[in-house]
Formats: sequence, C-alpha cells, structure tokens
Amino acid sequence: MRTILLGITLLLLESSFAFGAEPLVEQYLHSGRVARGEQAMEAALAADPVDDQLRFGLAVLQLVKGVERLGQGLYQYGCVAGANDIFLRIPIPQNPDPSTITYADLRRLLDGFHSDLATVESTLAIIRRKEVTLPLRLADIRLNMTGQADANENFVDVLKKLMGPNFRLPADNPDFLVCFDRGDVAWLRAYCHLLMGMIDLTLAVDLEQSFNLSAEGQFAKPKHIFRGEPQERSKKEHEIWLKMKILEPARWGHFRRHMLKVCELNRETWSFIREETDNDHEWLPNPKQTGVLRMPVTDEMIDGWLEMMTEFESLYDGKKAFPKEIIQFISPPTKRGLNFKAFLDNPPDEIDWKRVRDEGIREQYLDESLPPVDIMKIVRVFSIFQNTLAVGYAAWFN
Repeated sequence: MRTILLGITLLLLESSFAFGAEPLVEQYLHSGRVARGEQAMEAALAADPVDDQLRFGLAVLQLVKGVERLGQGLYQYGCVAGANDIFLRIPIPQNPDPSTITYADLRRLLDGFHSDLATVESTLAIIRRKEVTLPLRLADIRLNMTGQADANENFVDVLKKLMGPNFRLPADNPDFLVCFDRGDVAWLRAYCHLLMGMIDLTLAVDLEQSFNLSAEGQFAKPKHIFRGEPQERSKKEHEIWLKMKILEPARWGHFRRHMLKVCELNRETWSFIREETDNDHEWLPNPKQTGVLRMPVTDEMIDGWLEMMTEFESLYDGKKAFPKEIIQFISPPTKRGLNFKAFLDNPPDEIDWKRVRDEGIREQYLDESLPPVDIMKIVRVFSIFQNTLAVGYAAWFN
C-alpha cells in the first residue's frame, strides 16, 4: 500500500502558468481556496472550452481537492502519525477528538479518493493540444488536511514531513517552479489509473478481520480492538491471509484495465517528452533536458522502462502468461503458465493459498498456448536505474 501513498505525493507535485503570466489556477492553489477555484475554472472553461491550460489547471484543483478530502477523512478518524502505511505516510495533524472508525469507514474513504481520481483523469483525458503548458510555483500551494477554516498548511512543510527535516528546495529554484507540458498530462493520467487500480485491487478483498486486528496501530479510536497477546494476533493475521474472501470480484477486472491504461499512457508520456526541444523547469526531462528534481534520465532508462511496460501490457492483456517456472514456487509443478487476464476478470470466490500449494492453480487460469512474459526485461530496469535509486525512479516514472 505504500504505492498509494507515494503516488499521492508525486501527484501533488504534478501541476500549472502560461508563458509570461501566472495561470488562473495558481491564485487559488496559493490561497487554499480550492472550491472557489474549481468554480472559477469551470466558468472560465465554459467561456473558452478549447483552452487546455484552463482544463489542466482544473484537473490540478480537482486533484488537490481529492487529496484534501482524503486527508480530512484521516484526520476525522485520528490517523496515527508514523503508522500510515496505507496512505503513504501523508502527514496528518493529530486530532484531539477523533471519531470512531470501522472497516466500512475505511473503505468509504478509499472509495471516495478513487472517485476523485476518476474525476481528475476524465478532465485530463479531454486535453489534446500538443503545446499545452502549465507552469506552477509549487512551494506556495496551500493544503487543508483537517477541514478547519484556519488549517491551511504550506506544501513545502508537507514535503519536509514526508521527506525528512533535511529536505531543501533547490537554491536556484526557491519557488519550486515546474513547467508542466503535454507529456506530463499523460503522466498524471497514468498515475491516476495506477492509484485507482491499487485501490480496486485492495477493496476487492474482504480485509475486515485483518483491519480489526491492526486498526489500533493506525487510528486513535477503532471500534474493534484486539485484546489478545501479540503472538495470537500474528497467528490470526497469518490465518486470514492464507484464505482471503473476494468481496467485489469485478474490481480485479477494473484493476487489470487500469494497469493497461498505465502501460498505454507511459508510451504516450515518453513519446511527447522525447520530442521536446526546450529546457524549462522540466518535471520529467528527456536526456537533453534538466529536470527540477536533478535526477538524470537517459535513453537507456526510457527504453528499458518502456520494454518493461510492454511486458506488463502483454501480461494484463492475456497475450503472455506468468511463467510456469515461477508458479512452481507456490504450487505443484505445471507445464502451463498463468493467464493473468483470465484470473483477474473471473477470480475465484476466495484465494486459498493452502489449496494452491497442495492442489495447484485452478485449471481455468492455466494456459499452455501463451508465451511467457520476459521477467528479465522487468528485472533489468533495476540495474539500469542503478539499483539503489530504482525505487525512486520507478515511483517518479510511474
């Protein structure tokens, strides 16, 4: 679940300016007037529906609104600082009077964020102009993570909480100006699909018992608190994960389709970015540009990343199978690979890992006709990204 949180952090960095003038969206982001800004951007778009910079700005406001809604929900339920794996360590202020939380409340929070991401993605999907740009000074964005009128927090302070006290903005870019462009539109769409997919993957499974066992470490007032010994808790958690009930099976099919869009939009992202000839405060740079994060990008990195996306796409699209050589680590040996598309589109009622280990994967999910996905093309990315930086690059590239 750290993927969801890290994704939220990177999404907040993705945002808006027209050449020579501040974009309309910036005044609302810097003042924290997100709701009023959304109304203003929608009115401006109604008057000029072909202005893609306005549309990009509206998507940024919708994104901030969604992150704030999630943050305010976590604040309402007294999310415990330092135990926020589910939400990527979003820094939530301590609530002195939190509400009681249940598993249903948690699902509602995640579902709401999923809906907000879908709104952002649908707004971005309309953007067509190759020349669209949205420069934005990120340092002064204000976020309201509590819902209280006077609770706006500077985005830089949020970043410091996320990245650590030693985090510093670049000395030559104190406003943290980023000039987003058409490639970044595709990047942000891909990230929306990635996070929606991760939420679908999570909410498809009934994790209520697991939540009730561990909620007290994440929230101040869970309705159900486990009273047993730590060893008993660990034993129960192990038993739960050995047999997981699929609560909403359609969500795994949604997850698969979101992942296909991630692959498609990654190709679109790098197609646009590789065509760029400017060098102006880039979020994702091509090899001839310098990015604001000062992380170099090479053609070898891009090519390796897109090769990996092609393999994932083949896996999710049912054109390649998960290799039988890897399947044998969790089930009896087989001559057939796992058809991931068949599995995700029509999952069983429950995932029984003991059954898989003893009897093997169900026949309906195995396919001898499909070639195996090339695992080495996936693994190779980590060596291209210099191993220790691989996770950071992967989160950045998405």
